[in-house]
Amino acid sequence: MPAPPHWQSGTAQLLPRLIARRTRGPLFLTDRKAPAGTPTLDVCPETGRATALLPSG
Repeated sequence: MPAPPHWQSGTAQLLPRLIARRTRGPLFLTDRKAPAGTPTLDVCPETGRATALLPSG
């Protein structure tokens, strides 16, 4: 399993700007479609791309 992300203060200050107007969906996505069998919670329902953070399962 990949190591959890480590957020530094600069990232923490930018996150509110990134999520300010979001109403749904994952914030970080991979640049490709999720492979078959990926849990539903780890796939963006609009794009079909996998989430780029830790898996839910």
